[in-house]
Amino acid sequence: MMKWLQSSDLFNDVAELDERTGVWRVRSKSSEGGEIPSEIDGSYSILSGVFCAIYRSNGELVVRIGEAQIKFSDKVEITVGGPPKKRCLSLMENGIERVKHEYAVNSEPIENDPTPFVEDEDFDFGLFLSNIAHDPNRQARFKREL
Repeated sequence: MMKWLQSSDLFNDVAELDERTGVWRVRSKSSEGGEIPSEIDGSYSILSGVFCAIYRSNGELVVRIGEAQIKFSDKVEITVGGPPKKRCLSLMENGIERVKHEYAVNSEPIENDPTPFVEDEDFDFGLFLSNIAHDPNRQARFKREL
């Protein structure tokens, strides 16, 4: 089944993801001539060359990091740590590490940022995934609203 995912980095980009094969393709909203559906299934980012996504599928929330595709449950733990230039994203399922990925956050904090409502997770997709994994209310909202 094809999923359409909004880029967390570039508003004009979406990814078309074949959920079964894991094959994805980035497309530009402005150059597709109406081929992009209006309903988006999730969000993605490419972290140091690795495709990472979170999306809805058959009423469930799914996270994909590289080749690993895992349904959210209370047995899934996503953590992120380290300094911005060397972050480590870890995904555990049933206490077993399924994914460990090092990446660099590409954007630097803006001194005297005029947008106080912007959070660190807005610039760090790994942190975004971790924050959603630790908050059942956000998971439920993500499934409903996206």
